[in-house]
Amino acid sequence: MTTTESNRAVTRPCPKCGTPCGLMETACSRCGLLTENFERFAAEGDPQGLGAAWSDCEHEWAREDLHDHALDVATRLHCLPALARRYRERLAGGADPVAERRLQQIGILIETATRIQAREDHHHGVSRALWFLGHAAAVVILLATAWVLVVAWRHR
Repeated sequence: MTTTESNRAVTRPCPKCGTPCGLMETACSRCGLLTENFERFAAEGDPQGLGAAWSDCEHEWAREDLHDHALDVATRLHCLPALARRYRERLAGGADPVAERRLQQIGILIETATRIQAREDHHHGVSRALWFLGHAAAVVILLATAWVLVVAWRHR
């Protein structure tokens, strides 16, 4: 086995989604977390509120209201990927319809939020361009007015 092959064989789990990542990889192939950020992400951990909500889910797995609460907490704390990781870990133990459904729900929420943010960024860029064009037009009008006044004053 070559050195490159042996480096690929050694893996470490992504702290965000749990996917095995080779030592030579620069980012997780599943969630995109840069490997240089693995330690920082792992050190941040999950917010306390999520841990308590998840613990409630584990104690009474079939209760949908507890899963809804965990989703609300993760949304408020901006840690949906951490909640998704917990559902993926649950699925690693075998088929689980609750975990599968909740992962799909989280995926839809993240995708929707990403699309909304992209639209807002686009609109922000359009607004900035319109602002610039408006100011440029005002400067042109002021310069043209000044030129007309100078010409009119000289012809007196």
